[in-house]
Amino acid sequence: MPRLYVANATGQNIVINYRMDYTVDDMGNKTTNKLVPYRTQSIPARQQVQFGSDWHPLQMTNIIQQIESTCGAVHADVIRTAKRAGRVKLIWQQDKPISTAVLKDVVDHNIGILSEQGARRRAGLVIAADRNLESLLGETPAKMEMEFESFDEAPDANAPALAEGLRAGRTPAPSSGRRGRGKTPPSRAVA
Repeated sequence: MPRLYVANATGQNIVINYRMDYTVDDMGNKTTNKLVPYRTQSIPARQQVQFGSDWHPLQMTNIIQQIESTCGAVHADVIRTAKRAGRVKLIWQQDKPISTAVLKDVVDHNIGILSEQGARRRAGLVIAADRNLESLLGETPAKMEMEFESFDEAPDANAPALAEGLRAGRTPAPSSGRRGRGKTPPSRAVA
């Protein structure tokens, strides 16, 4: 009997509800029963589970269709293609567990996409807030300079540490000698 392994490549626990509208008897015959309640499978964040138990091939096909259509699961063999399309939530594979290298690669890919989206949103919010202030004050828009700043430690022991910040303005930032330290390199954009 084939087994189904499903890995969660997100940072959230996922609960999958699925239905088996039929059962398979010992002879491999399909018996329809529309009153069978749905089943639930929980998959912890960044882990994999054996989905259910040993399945008949017809049941396996039905379950795979359900998780692909409702949850966006992809087969482990088409990960490269799926990563080009965006984030990958669930990975499935039949008869053998998904390797930890594949799962780690997909998790890193998802984190990179979410980090880029967050940076774009923060930059857009800073620009929108600055333009809103300009319109309230009646000033004419001018070129804006944006600087990404990151710090390894707080300048003062009592001040909170800033992991990463975005500064927008028309005057250069005061030089604290600490700008640009950390993982995010300083960059500038003109809006």
